[in-house]
This record gives sequence, C-alpha cells and structure tokens, in this order.
Amino acid sequence: MPGSRARRRIGSEEGFALIEVVVSAAVLVIVVLGVMAASDAVSGTAGANKARTVAATLAEKDQEELRSLRTADLNQLSTYIPADRTVTVDGVAYTIHSEAVWVADMTGEDISCEVPEGDGSYLRISSTVSSPMSGARVKPVTMSSIVAPQPGSGTLSAMVKDADDRPVVNMPVQASAVGLATQTRKTNDAGCAVFSLLEAGSYDVKVDNAGWVDPEGNQLSTQTATVNPGILSTVEFVYDLAARINPANIVSRVNGTLQMDEGNGVLLAHSGLQTGFRTWPGSPTAAVFAPDKLFPFRDPYKIYAGQCTGADPELYDGSYFEDNPTATPKLNRGENFGRIDVLEPATRLVVRRGTASSSTTRSNARVYAYPTHASCSGQRIDMGATLSTPAGSVGTLMRPGLPFGDYRFCTQWTDTSFNPARTWHVFPTTVVQNRIPTGATALTTLLIPTSPSGGNGTCPATA
Repeated sequence: MPGSRARRRIGSEEGFALIEVVVSAAVLVIVVLGVMAASDAVSGTAGANKARTVAATLAEKDQEELRSLRTADLNQLSTYIPADRTVTVDGVAYTIHSEAVWVADMTGEDISCEVPEGDGSYLRISSTVSSPMSGARVKPVTMSSIVAPQPGSGTLSAMVKDADDRPVVNMPVQASAVGLATQTRKTNDAGCAVFSLLEAGSYDVKVDNAGWVDPEGNQLSTQTATVNPGILSTVEFVYDLAARINPANIVSRVNGTLQMDEGNGVLLAHSGLQTGFRTWPGSPTAAVFAPDKLFPFRDPYKIYAGQCTGADPELYDGSYFEDNPTATPKLNRGENFGRIDVLEPATRLVVRRGTASSSTTRSNARVYAYPTHASCSGQRIDMGATLSTPAGSVGTLMRPGLPFGDYRFCTQWTDTSFNPARTWHVFPTTVVQNRIPTGATALTTLLIPTSPSGGNGTCPATA
C-alpha cells in the first residue's frame, strides 16, 4: 500500500541520521583527544626542556664550586661537600651528586691499582644532576672536567688481595713518612687504597687488622714505597683472615703403640712462604704446636716434626703424605682446622758400659742426636737420660722419637766412683738412619768403655 511504503522510507532515513550523529561525535572526540595530546606533548616537551636546562645550570654551578676547591680538599671531597644533596627550583627537587676521582693522565682510567706504575695522575671532577622527571625522556645531566694536582706531589696506590687473588674491599691502609702525619685510606671495590697529593719521599705503607695475617703470619704487614712528583707508585699486599690449628702433639709409635714424644719441634712447609717454611720449637709438654695465625693458602701445607727441611719425610718415604693425609692440612680462612698429631719415627737406642763381648745397660747416661742433613747443620737434639727402671727398660730412652733423617749419636756419662767424679762422652762416627714411620727395627748400642783414658768432658754442641 502506498501509505505503508512512505512510512518505511521515513523510518529508514531516521536510522541513517542517528548513525551519522554517532560517527560525527566519534570523530569529534578523536579530534579533541588529538588536540589535547598535542597540547600535552608540547607542554611535556617544554617541561623536559626546562628540567634539562635547570639541571645543566645546576651542574655547571657545581663544577664551578668544585674547581674553586684546592686539590687537597678535592682529595677529601666528602668532608667539604655531601656526595648527594637536594636543591629545589620552582617547586621541583633536583639531586646533585659530586665526585672527584684520580685518573691516569695517559689512559684517563680511574686509578684502581691496575693503572701501570709510573703514569702521572689528575683529578677528574664530575657533577651529575637528576630530577623527578629523570628517565627515558629526561636523562640526568653530567658534566666533568680535569683538575691538575699541585706541583711536587705524587700518588701512592696500595692494593690488597686475599689468598684467592681477589680484591679485599674496605680494608684500612696507612701511609706514613718521617715528619708527616699518617694518612689512612680504605680500599675500594678493586681492593685499592689511593693516597694522592703526597710529598715526594719514602713512605711506610701498612695494613694492620685484627684477625688478619699476611703469608708469614704477621697481622702487621709493612712495605716501603718511594713517591716521586707526578708519578704513581704502587705496592701490593696479600692479606687474609687467619686460620689456626689446635694444640698438637708430637707422637712416636713404640712397640706398636703411639705415645707422646719429647717434642723436637714442628715445621710447617709451603711454597708461598718466603723461606718455604715456618718452625715452632720443641717442648717436653703435650701442647707443642698451637699456631693461631696461619695464612689460608689455596694449597695445603705440609707439616712434620723437626726444625729443618732435611726432616721432610718425603725425602725418605715418597708416599708419606699420601699415607698420612692429616699431615697436609688445607686451611680455610677464619677457621680452626682442629688437632693434628705430628708423627716422628722412634729410634731403638740402648746405652751399655763395658766391652763388645761383655757389657751392662747403663742408666742416667745423656744421649744427644746430631742430624747429618746439610739443612740441619749445627743442630743438636737432647734425647734425655736413659732409664733406671723398669728392669727391661734400663739403658733405654723414655721418649725415643726423632724427626725423619739420618743421625750420629753421642752419649755422656758421669762416673761417680772417681773423686772428683769424671764425665766423658762417646761419639761414634756411625750414621744411623731413622726413616721408618712405625719405628726402627734394628737396635743401636751406644757403648761406654770400662776404662776410658781420663775424663774427656761432655758431648759437643755441634757434630
């Protein structure tokens, strides 16, 4: 019908009009948002430019302030200017970080103990300013410049490393010279303490920290350095937390049983020591060896009885340290390894008086041992007096152990039947080997003649 078609046409036109209105509104919103975004971008760019301008101005002012300081003051900058401080401009807080670092004049690298010795040095002053806007769009502004040190001064660098060749951080180091005040610096992340603006001359450089030692076991470690004008001088310390070993006993195996021995000293060997070893004297007491200041080398020590390298068991028994792993302690920094029993072979000595065909055991005879190895030259070991009881032990020694090695023996005895009493000694040329960890099997007899030709005194101090 004609009326119905007209009404449908009018309704369709109204729908298209509504769509046009919605599309127009969307377009208007997009345009408005675009305008606002553009306006915001302009505003943000202006803000960023302003922040960069203010930061650059503050950095320049800080550079001028740093350049106005003496180089001696720059060397201790934190005592004059806080490392980080805040300045407010137009309600915005800006953070200023100031720094003064010694650098090599040839490479421009920070002096961190790895700059070649002999390079001159300068101070690099840096000013870094950041703001709340700092980020991808507005990066902190940094300005740097170089300041020459005062004429006639030099720089000293002290590096401290531990047993693993790693830098020791925050370790106090002292530098002193005659007539000058002692200066103290702490090592940086590279393990380096830098002393700048030092007068030319000779300096004692020291590290002295409780519980720490150098390879020789010294808490106080000192080196000497010469400082020349405009030159970087370097010294290096090896320093670490000390390790220790509990009081140890020197023992010998006598008739299959371990027993305490007299204690003829202990030697601790390591290639990292200046002489290759450290020694502790012997003692008749149980605790003869209690070092509490040992350097924790990466490789183990070797420990054995004696006071010379000629007593090294490996010279006589190539598998000794493999068979006795506790004799090669690996010490860890700051730790106690525990107790070690130090083994020395037992001799089989008996003192008799008479002839080769007829003799009796003799008590109260003094026995001395003389090691024959060249490194032990001049040593004499007092083995004590021979026993008077029990019956089966008369003429023998209570503590027959000796460090590994070869020996000559001397025995002296006082004959009280003479008036006055006479003392003489017998010093055979025979060399006795003492190399068996479980104890000697062969018996060595030291024979005192019945009728010596007069009193010939005591055993000599050296062989």
